[in-house]
Amino acid sequence: MVWQKQQAHKAASYRIQDLSSAGAGGLNIQDVDYSLPMNQSPHMLNMMVKNGTFGKRYGQSVVHSFSGKIRLIARYEGSIYVLVDNRIVKWANGNETQIYASDKLSADGIFINFNKILYFMNENIFLQWDGATCSEVKPYVPTIKINCTPDNKSGDTTENYNRLGSGFTQTYHGNGTATVYYITIPKEDDKDTSGLDSTPVEIMVNESVLTEGKDFSVDRSSGKITFTKAPAEGVNNVRITAYKSYSKYKSAIIKCKHYAVYGGENNSRLFLAGNGTSNYFFSDVYDATYFPDNNYASVGNAEDDVTGFGLQYSVLILFKPTEIYQLTYSFENNSNGIKQAYFYSSPVNAEMGCDMPETIRYVDNRLTWGSTQWGICTLCSTLIQDERNVRVISRNINGGYRENGLLAEPNLTNAKAFSYEGKYIVSCTSGNCYVWDFTNAPYSTSEKYTPDTAAFNLAWYKWDNMPITAEAIMDRVLYYARGNDLCTLTNDLSDFGQAINAYYRTPMMDFGKYEYLKTIKKVYFEVRGDTPCRINIKYITNENMTGEEDPEPIIVYSKLWSGFTWDTFGWTFISFANTFARKCSVKKVLLFAIELSNNEVNKDMSLSGIRCEYTYVKEIK
Repeated sequence: MVWQKQQAHKAASYRIQDLSSAGAGGLNIQDVDYSLPMNQSPHMLNMMVKNGTFGKRYGQSVVHSFSGKIRLIARYEGSIYVLVDNRIVKWANGNETQIYASDKLSADGIFINFNKILYFMNENIFLQWDGATCSEVKPYVPTIKINCTPDNKSGDTTENYNRLGSGFTQTYHGNGTATVYYITIPKEDDKDTSGLDSTPVEIMVNESVLTEGKDFSVDRSSGKITFTKAPAEGVNNVRITAYKSYSKYKSAIIKCKHYAVYGGENNSRLFLAGNGTSNYFFSDVYDATYFPDNNYASVGNAEDDVTGFGLQYSVLILFKPTEIYQLTYSFENNSNGIKQAYFYSSPVNAEMGCDMPETIRYVDNRLTWGSTQWGICTLCSTLIQDERNVRVISRNINGGYRENGLLAEPNLTNAKAFSYEGKYIVSCTSGNCYVWDFTNAPYSTSEKYTPDTAAFNLAWYKWDNMPITAEAIMDRVLYYARGNDLCTLTNDLSDFGQAINAYYRTPMMDFGKYEYLKTIKKVYFEVRGDTPCRINIKYITNENMTGEEDPEPIIVYSKLWSGFTWDTFGWTFISFANTFARKCSVKKVLLFAIELSNNEVNKDMSLSGIRCEYTYVKEIK
């Protein structure tokens, strides 16, 4: 008998699928699961990349609670200022100092930082705070004419009327004999026949102050002023200040909801808009108390309000709901040969505007903003009017067939956005935030990418439980409002002591051959070792979309170094990773995904990479 040599058992040859940058490409709810690159996710919440590692987002904590609702926040001179109910409060070093209170603060308004002064403005009041005193703005009184004759038939025009105030001044050459002087009564329009206000007229002759009713009388309908004694002869020695209110002028200014600082090399003027008209207004140089009545213009469709400003390089961008314009600055001679500032407007885009005014931010060297029609947009160029100069960058999270996204958020026009630690964060009234990590995934205008491909490559994340209604950043710390509470983001793994619910799912993987059945033997997880983690694992397949739970979660205990005094410890601490292996024994499936989750206080799910061992079983025929 001849013994035949037995064939040795040959182990199956397993292949490797490596997800070394798992989650770093962000959330994508636009494209089908199985078409996504390995670094994106079709289903993810409360995750981000920080310090090169994928894990839970920031935590949240309360730094101070006020006795009323926080409506607005501003930063000024190293302190935080908040509008709480009908009070403006300075908050510094944990202490409150009320600087102003009035029922006039009940209407919504804006804080303005301009020329080292903090202003607050709404439809009822215009306040200024210099760090010591808070008071209503006293409008500048312009001198509209000089070198006038008593009959006012000659003189030189100097300044324009002030939209903010009713006062104006003229100066005259006294001739020693005339007792009757005339002052120009400004007219709001051709139909305006009203005279001067009842406010007492103020007159100074040389250095002497005269009193109305004693030293002179006023005919307010004609502007005639009669002196009891003729003013002495002199050059511009008679100074007359009178008052006439304009019913629409002041309200047009203080009803504005948007501001920008622009003009010249040092941004010397305050621009205002958003009062329900297509007009914008600009102040005199470094003076928020003086808005000359001719310092305004209208852009675009007269029926559409200006919805915001933004600075991009040397131009001021004006947004409207469906249009974008730009202002450029020039300092030229006027018709009298006098140097004067001019602002020229020109269209940038006639289709894609902004109706989410609180989302306009300068991000990654470009203006970025939101539109309820398009999503998040960025301005690529202001050189020419071109529909391609505005790009939609939020296609991954706008909304898809699997779930609603940004464009389905309620009250989207009230969303707010801010830039923090390399992230553009859009906070919706629902409490959901949509986050673009522009540090790790900047937008590219390279010709090798189509606009859609460039947007596809961006890393977006979705967070919840962050209804941010107002914010300010000071000393690299974000302060924001939640009801009565002033809050901040932290590196803690909790929201106000409660768990952050976080999850991440890989794309549905076909392992390079969609026509083959596969068996997955093992999955390896690389997890940070310097942060406490608990990661629940679920295996998803085309046959079981709800998933099968792995009975053994990944647990990392990381309190080994907490007892050290780090300022006296001489070694350099190096973050390290732990590797965990799990036998999943998923057999004969077309598609495979892994879902990781955590909903525990003070537990991270910090992931450095995933590796799958698999083999092809057979071809489907």
